[in-house]
Amino acid sequence: MIKAIYDPSVCLRDFGVRTIKYAFHDIDGTHSLIRNWPPVMSVVLNDVIERGLSEDFDSDENAARLIGAAGQKPLPETDRFCVESAGLSALTQMEWAIRRAVEAGKVSVDCDAAVNSEKARRIFGGEERFDDLPDTQAMQAMLSDKTPRSPAL
Repeated sequence: MIKAIYDPSVCLRDFGVRTIKYAFHDIDGTHSLIRNWPPVMSVVLNDVIERGLSEDFDSDENAARLIGAAGQKPLPETDRFCVESAGLSALTQMEWAIRRAVEAGKVSVDCDAAVNSEKARRIFGGEERFDDLPDTQAMQAMLSDKTPRSPAL
């Protein structure tokens, strides 16, 4: 049994004490959009595209820099991508940014440029699996290191 506290600023009517019988898990990015996550994700992805993956990318100092930059200026490509890809995993979103950084020459890795660009295009279109487009071993290793995910994916 759970009793929700009625707040007229967010609820149309009091719903009293209810027994929760079902719950759902958000898999389409709705929570990210409600939490206003896109500006944060956008600045991170844009930074990867513009600067690559520096050694200090996941440092506390870099995190503070990126958080401070979130929402400060329009980032058309990554702003759009973050809203349109809200249902994709964050790891796939990061993979897209890395692939864009490879295209921009900010990340160097032995890869097939055409395959890399096609996968970036498909991720932007909402895809996460590319069984028909194999990556080089070097690209696979780099992505495994930078965007670790379970073997099932």
